[in-house]
Amino acid sequence: IRQVFLAGGQLHFSAQSVGFRVATIGSGLPTTSGQTAANLPGSSIGGSPYAVFMADLSSSQPGLDTAYVADDLVGILKWSLVGSNWITNSITGVDADDYRGITGYVNGSTVILFATRKGGTAATGGGELVSIVDTSGYNAAQNGTPTLLVTATTNTAFRGVAVAPLPPP
Repeated sequence: IRQVFLAGGQLHFSAQSVGFRVATIGSGLPTTSGQTAANLPGSSIGGSPYAVFMADLSSSQPGLDTAYVADDLVGILKWSLVGSNWITNSITGVDADDYRGITGYVNGSTVILFATRKGGTAATGGGELVSIVDTSGYNAAQNGTPTLLVTATTNTAFRGVAVAPLPPP
């Protein structure tokens, strides 16, 4: 298991295993043992997903309907929930980018993403932090390009990224 996360009141995880990639655990927020894990319906069980950011971009598709998956074999995948299946809309980046961390926030219909990529070793400099602004909306190819924010220096490494809530005024 690479990431455990909550999205839309549901416990999820990403993994690099024979049977699971991006999956749910039980129903809602389970607190007992023996829960069932299930891949997101229609999603690929290939690739190498690390982190996932999910958003609600469509008023006609109830709940979370868009996912951005940081995959170190292909780049950032944008998925949309169409009916009851997750489909791939686009891929940003290439294998050599080695995307591993992703988070973001929604501003209207725009998604602002932050991702870590090109993570080497701490001794050689451990990667980059980039931002991507996607204005394409629900069920459309992601249209932003990565903007380099910072490169890790020697003896440092980026391993993940998170958006912290702002404190109350």
